[in-house]
Amino acid sequence: MNRVFVFSLLLPISIGLYAQNLRIETVRWRTHDLSARIHPRLDLNKDTCALLKVITPEDSLSFQGNIIGDVTYQKGVYWIYLSHGTQFVQFQSAQSSPLFVQFEDYDIKGLQGGYAYEMLLQDEEASHENQCNECK
Repeated sequence: MNRVFVFSLLLPISIGLYAQNLRIETVRWRTHDLSARIHPRLDLNKDTCALLKVITPEDSLSFQGNIIGDVTYQKGVYWIYLSHGTQFVQFQSAQSSPLFVQFEDYDIKGLQGGYAYEMLLQDEEASHENQCNECK
């Protein structure tokens, strides 16, 4: 009985530790990336959307926010079209806790329609290993 009780207490803690494995490396405006203009998407007001490219090793992310149309995924990059002026996006995978990204935290006041942005996500463990390798 005591083992079951201890296990039931430790299980949520271990799941919580494993669940927080993604972190944001960078979010930036890609000045020379013309993808949003070459492959435009319009919102309901006929305004051109901004394109957020999320680069990550994770292939099972889901997104929430001012998303227009379907999110596409190909070779480690998600393409997410967001309404002009979008200030945040939220995402999560089956293995991670939800992450809320406020673009203002990265000196972006709001996404501008017709422009491409890039977000680089890393697994915390892989990011930690890279930092350790750089120290050697």
